[in-house]
Amino acid sequence: MFEVGELVVHGTAGVCIVKEIGTPEVFADSAPRLYYTLVSANDETKIIYMPVDSQKVYLRKAMSKEQAEVLLAELDSVPSKSQWNSRSMIDEFREDISTTHARGCAAWIKGIYELQEKKQKTGKKQLTGTEKNCLKLAESYLYDEMSKALGIPHAEVKTLVLKKMGILQSPAAIH
Repeated sequence: MFEVGELVVHGTAGVCIVKEIGTPEVFADSAPRLYYTLVSANDETKIIYMPVDSQKVYLRKAMSKEQAEVLLAELDSVPSKSQWNSRSMIDEFREDISTTHARGCAAWIKGIYELQEKKQKTGKKQLTGTEKNCLKLAESYLYDEMSKALGIPHAEVKTLVLKKMGILQSPAAIH
């Protein structure tokens, strides 16, 4: 069980702060059940009520500064996500990041940037809307969590991550 004030990573909302644990007034008339009241670390207007015993949504403790530093040091060796079914890409993405959140995001970022560079070199079309969406989500999830852990701005985290992956010097990295 998480504690009030703790930073957690919610499967779809990203980094959140546990503001309360209890039964919100909204659910007071239903069967008694404990809920986490989660507030987005980036937007205090986004509030999520999640049952403490829920298995439907991925929830874990946010990485520490030490864990973020280890991940940064290992980013060059994180394998890129190189194969996906375009019809079920969003489902594959969600499945991957729900079990391997930070590393999963890094693998998707690396793979999609590699695909973008390959498409540019061969003169093919740009990334599809789904590929762009997955990249945007993966970057948001990873950079937000690492930004909180390392105590540095989101933009600096992005630069660090892309340099460590060997992507930043690539022309495809501009999007």
